Amino acid sequence: MVRSLTASAIKIFEHVANYSTFYTLFVKTNLFPSFQNNICKILKDLHLQDFVDISYNSKINRNFLASYRAYATTLGLIMEWVNGGFKYSSTYMAEQLIEILNSCQVNETYEVTII
Repeated sequence: MVRSLTASAIKIFEHVANYSTFYTLFVKTNLFPSFQNNICKILKDLHLQDFVDISYNSKINRNFLASYRAYATTLGLIMEWVNGGFKYSSTYMAEQLIEILNSCQVNETYEVTII
């Protein structure tokens, strides 16, 4: 379960840091579009494994939520980290991912501007 995760248990950011040259190429060019899709599928599957107890909102489709978290959160964080020049440590990034996944998004408010 995400709530019991520790930063040391999340290895994706260590992997990205260890292969930073490859991930910089991966993020800054579009040479490997199928690779991005494969990474997101793996991340989605990992999120689905965590959804054993999805009682917080049964109206949400599990697959949609897993896809959202895989693409928006995990891959988004990796891309932001790479584009920022790996400014933060892999441990810090793992801690941020845990905080984001554990945060309650129910009380978020967005202002929509229609042009």
